[in-house]
Amino acid sequence: MELQFPTPLQAELHAIRRQFRDVEEQHRRWLPLWQQHFQGDKLLSANLGDAREIAAVGCHIASRQKRYQDALNLITAFYHHPQFSEVRPSDLAILYIEQMFCLLRIGRETDAATIGHQILQLGPETERWQHINLLCATLLGQVGCNKSQRGGEEIATEEFTRLVIDTLHCVDPQSLPDSLPARATYEQLIPLVCRTGQKLTAYRENTTGIRQAEFSRRMRHGLRCHCGQRLTRCDLSTQQVLDLRFHDETHIHLAFHCHLCQKKSEFFIRQEEWDERLLDEVSPLDE
Repeated sequence: MELQFPTPLQAELHAIRRQFRDVEEQHRRWLPLWQQHFQGDKLLSANLGDAREIAAVGCHIASRQKRYQDALNLITAFYHHPQFSEVRPSDLAILYIEQMFCLLRIGRETDAATIGHQILQLGPETERWQHINLLCATLLGQVGCNKSQRGGEEIATEEFTRLVIDTLHCVDPQSLPDSLPARATYEQLIPLVCRTGQKLTAYRENTTGIRQAEFSRRMRHGLRCHCGQRLTRCDLSTQQVLDLRFHDETHIHLAFHCHLCQKKSEFFIRQEEWDERLLDEVSPLDE
């Protein structure tokens, strides 16, 4: 079913990402939107969701074109938005991953590791595995690229080495590397990153049955607020697609503001499991 977006601009940005695979065409269509609505001081007064999306899409395009510094400049500009503190952790994770990727590509490994540690601290706990999964893919890209180009004998920075260890510890607290130096070689780091990836894969496989049961429950009872109220289209504040090159699944992210208790709720649903009728007043299974 057709996806709904909070603003026409976000719908247009989604179309640019999905309908045009050629990166030069994506950039040609993105640039006028940036110049018209966000360039310079316009970004600071723009709608927070629109500003986040234009920055994220622009960063993604620039990094695909290997204009890594331009990508970093876009993210940094968004960080100065006056409502930046209201950005959800899931959206921050996307921006941080893009920022970390670009920093690694231009050799700023220490700065990238700092961003990586910020990703590890993002909450809530229900979303943390998704954040770590994205981080693990980025770490694997860095150590794997270095091994293929330089044989893996080059030494990583102390901050990057610590990030690899801390990421593994988050996934498997009982697993500790044996006598790893403060600055390990990329050859030494590869087994740790791979072990982290294996643990994440096992976690996803263990939750498959739970996810199927949740899908059936959701289709029958709908999306529910903490107070038990069924959430519908009138409560919806944000609906967006999380489509990341670092992740093997596409998710629909939905944010609600319950009209009954005024509390906020968030859901992440795999795109193949999404049904627009979940936002209706009546359960799809009751039709």
